[in-house]
Amino acid sequence: MTQIVSIIATHQARIRCLLSQFLSRKIERFQNGSVVKLIVNSQNISINLIYSGELDEFKPERKYYVTNEDFNNEKYIKQSESKFQPLQFPVELNNMANNYIPIEGSTTFVFYLVRHGQGTHNVLKGMAKKISSISGEKDTHLTEKGIIQAGNTGNFLGSTTDNGLTSIFNSKYLFISDLQRTKETLASVLANGQLMSGKTIHSNKMIMLPCSHELNYDKDGQCDGSYGQAMNANEN
Repeated sequence: MTQIVSIIATHQARIRCLLSQFLSRKIERFQNGSVVKLIVNSQNISINLIYSGELDEFKPERKYYVTNEDFNNEKYIKQSESKFQPLQFPVELNNMANNYIPIEGSTTFVFYLVRHGQGTHNVLKGMAKKISSISGEKDTHLTEKGIIQAGNTGNFLGSTTDNGLTSIFNSKYLFISDLQRTKETLASVLANGQLMSGKTIHSNKMIMLPCSHELNYDKDGQCDGSYGQAMNANEN
């Protein structure tokens, strides 16, 4: 059996739109630097949140997914409830029949979907945020904290062996979106992951996915080309 492993540094709504296509319902938010692992072959699709990520912004009214381990850790919930509402990742995504993605043969594809770290646009508030969404910087960068968050993601992935078969060190492809914050995220993830483990990622070339910028989230999952994209924020 052939396994092809890839890392995709991407955006929150991109992940939410993808998962809504599988569940046909609203998907909640993901923290900075979180990691969703997707495994797909001709028969099955398995999707799990393996790293909760981090959130420094104060958003108590919003729900963010955390891993089952973190959700069941009462200390983690108490620490986080002032910032956001922790939510378990949908268990029904763990094992689904593959009625969505045509795959021939016995190849298994493994994708690590990494949400970028905190961006400069993420820390804006009030009127500054509204103005920035209309006329602000079009291609924002990670904050200093965002770089640390991405590095912490790398530390986690660097210490996760997955029996060596589907670890990030077997990644054949490294993908980023066409926005700088994903490139900066993946660079920090790889640097810390390799430093943590002492191993080297097989691939050293980042591939930019065209038209992969951030979107406005539509709960039906049909985000690309939808009417909801007419008023997309400037940084996206």
